[in-house]
Amino acid sequence: MMNLGPERSVAESGESAGGSARTPSYGTTLRERAEVNARLCALGTLAGAGMFNESYFLFAIGNLELIWEALYPECYATGPPEPGAEACKNGVASSITYLEVLGVIAGMLSFGYVADTFGRRIGSCLTAVIMCVCGILTTAAYGHNLTGQWIFFGVALFFFSYGVGGEFPLASASAAEKAEEARKKKSITQHIRGKSVVLTFAMQGVGNFANTLFILFILLGQGCTGPSEECSDRSLELTWRLQYAIGVVFLAFLVIGRLVYLKESTVWSANKAKQSALGPQQLQQRRRRAKLVLKHYWHRLAGTSVSWFVWDAIYYGNKLFQNTIIAAIIGRGSTIFRTLQYALVNSAVALIALYMAAFFIDKPWMGRRRMQNLGFALMFVLFLISSLAYDELAKPENVPWFQALYYLTTFFGQFGPNATTWLLPSELFPTDVRSQAHGFAASIGKVGALFAALLLTYGDAGEKWSVQTIFMFCAVCAFVGLLVTETLIPDISTMDMSHTDDRWDLILAGREQEYTGAAVEPKYLSRYERAILPAKKPSPPLDQVQASSSNVDAKSRQSVPEDNSSSTVVQLA
Repeated sequence: MMNLGPERSVAESGESAGGSARTPSYGTTLRERAEVNARLCALGTLAGAGMFNESYFLFAIGNLELIWEALYPECYATGPPEPGAEACKNGVASSITYLEVLGVIAGMLSFGYVADTFGRRIGSCLTAVIMCVCGILTTAAYGHNLTGQWIFFGVALFFFSYGVGGEFPLASASAAEKAEEARKKKSITQHIRGKSVVLTFAMQGVGNFANTLFILFILLGQGCTGPSEECSDRSLELTWRLQYAIGVVFLAFLVIGRLVYLKESTVWSANKAKQSALGPQQLQQRRRRAKLVLKHYWHRLAGTSVSWFVWDAIYYGNKLFQNTIIAAIIGRGSTIFRTLQYALVNSAVALIALYMAAFFIDKPWMGRRRMQNLGFALMFVLFLISSLAYDELAKPENVPWFQALYYLTTFFGQFGPNATTWLLPSELFPTDVRSQAHGFAASIGKVGALFAALLLTYGDAGEKWSVQTIFMFCAVCAFVGLLVTETLIPDISTMDMSHTDDRWDLILAGREQEYTGAAVEPKYLSRYERAILPAKKPSPPLDQVQASSSNVDAKSRQSVPEDNSSSTVVQLA
């Protein structure tokens, strides 16, 4: 048996010679596995620094609204302003959420193209610089009146969000490709590619938790733990500006780290070099790749996009109305400090779930599709119960049960679609269009967030939806996500992503029917793909393939001159 390094053998490597994957393992002792996991966590922390800053800044809006409502009541008043109150144009403060989401969508779409065309490094450096500059402007937002201040803040936040949008396709594609590089160097096995990517994404949960924690510390340091009336305006303003200033420090380190230390993805570089060697006719064919992606991968694009859409509708619907939901659970009249304490617990539950998702997503009995299905199914049940039994759960004696249900929806949202919707587009598409496909799916997801924000705010004859209605809305979205995942999402947890590139090369050459490798094996296809693609025979055993290959090589040496280097070889798997 061929030796493939200390961590795997041929039988454990995850692939047979014909391209089919077997269940791999890594590490032979508990200590070795702990070392691998520690290394992956460290790499995920570095690669996910952008995601940390993204969530630190953007999810701060939900935490800060409590402070802003107390500090700038005239900007959140629904009726006419009180006599002597500073003028604040109606709707300026509430439009911040929409500007944030629109900026993220624009960044996802444009930086997907930048990443695939100019490289992961250039794109990552650009997003870091944009976020740092706009983070400073957000912190220092100022105007001659409150309307001017909110306009300044909104514009700065829009462009910050534009940089954030670029982080989604860049970080995901880079993490997946670096895991693939490490697998080929045999420093890790293929079967922990998902873990590598999700550990990068888990930094989003760290950023959300850190932001809530820092706000609580700042309030505690100023003695603002009671009713908001006991906190001075100066203390409240210092709180929201200082927590953003702390985020700017993190961003400065991110910019320096990327400009100095970040290297280009070798997977992207190799793919770019391969494109440079193509002839005019092949280049012309590649320019038609958008049509070819839609023709051959539209179902995967639809599956990843729609599942992300409904997940973000659930997630942002809960996040944007988190304070309202928590107030409904713990009772109105709670202080800012106490509400944020419950928000911190919710963030901690989400963070734990993300790391658990990372350590389970590559298990043979779990995988991406099953984890996403599990999350959507349990959220459907939990939100349905919360909505139908809302009046009973809202009674004071049942508050602990209500809290448990709400935290469980958070857990299975993270240990499910929040991890998988970010991972799947980074695996299911060829390197050539990976970032653009990821950016498109992510942008559709943020359209879901915008849809939820508008519907939940103005859906009830111009009024906000009740918490009970929000829960029913989330249950419906989860059910749609379950159907889409089961139908359109494949699971390629144990397949080398290079097989997708091999098939793509033949698609570009107009010879798709010649491909018979792992990428079209039924176990790596969605239910829909199994129905439309021709059935593929199982790959032959490894020893049979090696014997056949030896016979072919022997015949080739007899019939082909040794110096005939121009022969064309088509790799089928």
